[in-house]
Amino acid sequence: MKTTFSVAELKTALRCMKQFDYRWLQGLKIAPTFTQASSQGVRAGVRRAYEMVGKAEPEEIEEEAATAAEVKVAEVFASGDIRDPHGMSEDQLLCEKSRTERRTDKATRLFVEHTLPYLPSDLTPDQGWALNVPGLAEFSGEFSAIDIGYTPIATRIFYPIPDDDAELLRDPLLALDAYAAETIRQEETKEAGEIKANNCIILATVSSKTTNSAHITFSDDSIERALDRIESVVEAVNKGCFMPAPHDSWTCNNEYCGFYGMCPYGQRNRTQR
Repeated sequence: MKTTFSVAELKTALRCMKQFDYRWLQGLKIAPTFTQASSQGVRAGVRRAYEMVGKAEPEEIEEEAATAAEVKVAEVFASGDIRDPHGMSEDQLLCEKSRTERRTDKATRLFVEHTLPYLPSDLTPDQGWALNVPGLAEFSGEFSAIDIGYTPIATRIFYPIPDDDAELLRDPLLALDAYAAETIRQEETKEAGEIKANNCIILATVSSKTTNSAHITFSDDSIERALDRIESVVEAVNKGCFMPAPHDSWTCNNEYCGFYGMCPYGQRNRTQR
């Protein structure tokens, strides 16, 4: 029986239980695509920006972040481990590498210029957390950063903020972050009483076209609904029920999912399409 889950595991399971089985239970690893390499680069750049905020001038932060992003993408390319689902020629691969580098640099600089100034200036980056939910499981994750008031920042790379705030409130992973942050706050400040996970979380999104941030406040009801959804995932895992994502899901395709070629459900979708 599995009693511990990381946020990365939950993220996979919420999208596709079969992908969760391949990646986290069978331990299969798939090389990143160019888009995923770019995402890794931007995340490294954003992490560096969080480390420097309030300690350096904006111009220096931007250059440091862009350099960190560039180095990360170069490391991924140097590994020679890039997955090409489209079967590109050598010239096309070179062009795609160059495009990935430009996309990564632009997204990182946009974040520093247009989102970072609106975030708190007293940040602790890469704050890990662990949360035990009695009767369910123990969860662990990491905030991109957290401010002095224990408001966490979640960062999504190449992930647009929905126009409807209600959709954000239904995001179980953001709700779990908010719940974990409130737990930390009460532990650190020695507050008594029942944990009420109704604090604010800041969601920062980054892409090569725009960046944005949103403040989201989760009520107790929002947290309860999120935990209900997570509970269904935990139960499915422990029952060995690894159903695929819906056949029309954007996650079920050869470009996004590296297990698509070996997955019987992926084969099914190919014949249906």
